[in-house]
Formats: sequence, C-alpha cells, structure tokens
Amino acid sequence: MSTLMKWLSSLALVVAVLPLGPSGPASGTPPDVSLDPRTPLKLLTEAEEVQEEVKVTADQRAAAGAIRQRLERGQLSAEQAMNQLAAVLKPGQWKRLNEASWQARGGAALIEPVVASAVELADGQKRELAEIWSAATREVRDHLERARFPSETARRAYIVKRLDQAGDRMLALLTEQQQARFRTLQGAKCVLPEWARPVSRTAPDR
Repeated sequence: MSTLMKWLSSLALVVAVLPLGPSGPASGTPPDVSLDPRTPLKLLTEAEEVQEEVKVTADQRAAAGAIRQRLERGQLSAEQAMNQLAAVLKPGQWKRLNEASWQARGGAALIEPVVASAVELADGQKRELAEIWSAATREVRDHLERARFPSETARRAYIVKRLDQAGDRMLALLTEQQQARFRTLQGAKCVLPEWARPVSRTAPDR
C-alpha cells in the first residue's frame, strides 16, 4: 500500500465522524449538494484558479483527488469526504476553500447548516430555503434524466444556471443584515474559473 493510501486510511478513522464548519468542526448535518459542481472538493480537484487561491501543495492535491475517487466509488459518504478533505488542509486553507465555494454558489450556499447558523437564519427562513432547494434539485434531476446535452460543459452550465436561480430566490429571503453577514462569510473576492463564476448579486465585489 502506498504512503498516501496508508495515510488516507488512518485519516478516515480519525475524522469520519467529525462534522465541519468553515475552519474546523461544527454541528449540523450537510444537505445534499452533490449536483452542484462548485462544492469545495470539486472546485479543489478541478479548478487551478482555486488551487492557487488555497495554495495547496502537490501532496494535498493528490490526497484531494484520492478522496474524490473514493467518494465517487461509493466508498465514502459526502460528509466523510468533506471531513477528510478538511483534515488534509490547514485551517486557513480550508477556510479559503469554503469562501471560494460560497462565492461561486452564492445564495445556494445558504442551504448549508454552518452558513445558515453564521447568517443567523430564523427557523421559518430555514424551512423556506429547504423547500426552494428541494424543489430546484428535484427539477434539475428530473431534467437530467430526460435531457441529452451536447457536452459535459453544457450539462454543467445547465446545472449551475438552475441552482443559481434557486440561490437568488433563497438570498431574497434574507434581511439586509443577514445578507451583510453572508458577504462577510464569503470573504475577500476569489479568482474562480469562468464556469463557476456567479452571475447573481451574491458575489463579493471587494
């Protein structure tokens, strides 16, 4: 067994049960965001711009790639994969990676418990957000089952557009103060790949 795989196996035992926040452990069950191509793991393994923002090493890139492979093979749950990824990165790197993902996803990121907590959403708002997200992801999944896209790029663009539309509806539920908290949580503007750049008002402009 390679050194990397031995390390990942040990890592799984340590972090498999730890839910994560923006810079470390936090409470909350992650929602299903597997449709979104702008999750932290996907961005880190696909976007060189984000790799540079996060300042990952070659070993960290390799570890992230191995984690993603195990996730896609069904060997890890999404929560376990995120826990392992957080353990691979330094706290500052994990924080910056989350900021990049939250900027890319805009209002859609509000479905995450750690974001909802930081923004201080009311219970009623959480229920409305969950309804919007559930309806949007159901619509996207149904369409993906029927549609034939000319390329993976076109398929990804469709997903991003529909989830961004849902994200804008979700963002509209926030008060001005909550929107300000969300912009603060997103951090300083990140360099994102063109396909992940938001077209809505949720991206920080600083």
